[in-house]
Amino acid sequence: GVGSYAPEPFGTSCTLDWWLAQASVAGQVFVLSILFFCLLFPTAVIVFSYVKIILKVKSSTKEVAHYDTRIQNSHILEMKLTKVAMLICAGFLIAWIPYAVVSVWSAFGRPDSVPIQFSVIPT
Repeated sequence: GVGSYAPEPFGTSCTLDWWLAQASVAGQVFVLSILFFCLLFPTAVIVFSYVKIILKVKSSTKEVAHYDTRIQNSHILEMKLTKVAMLICAGFLIAWIPYAVVSVWSAFGRPDSVPIQFSVIPT
C-alpha cells in the first residue's frame, strides 16, 4: 500500500521504488520510515547499548580490581571484545550509510539525478 519495489537503475536487482517517493507523500513517508527504522533507530540502539556496556565494564573493574589480579586480565579481554563489537558496528555503518545517502538522494532529488555509477556502489 505505502511503498513498492522496482528494478534498480543498472537492472540486476530490485530496490525500493524511488520514483514513487518522488511522486507522492506516501512514498516519501515510506522512504523516511525505512531510513529511520532500518538505519537510524538500530544505530542509536547499538551505540547506546555499547556505551552502557563500556561504562559498566569500567565501573565493575574498578570496584573489584583490588581483590584479585586475575580480574585485571579479564578486564583487558572484555575491553578487547568491546572494541571488536564496536568495529562490527562501524562495519554496519560503513555498509549502510552509502545506501542511505543514495536512497535519500534518489527519493528527494531530481528524477535521474543520481548517476548510475553512484547507485551501483552501495549495492
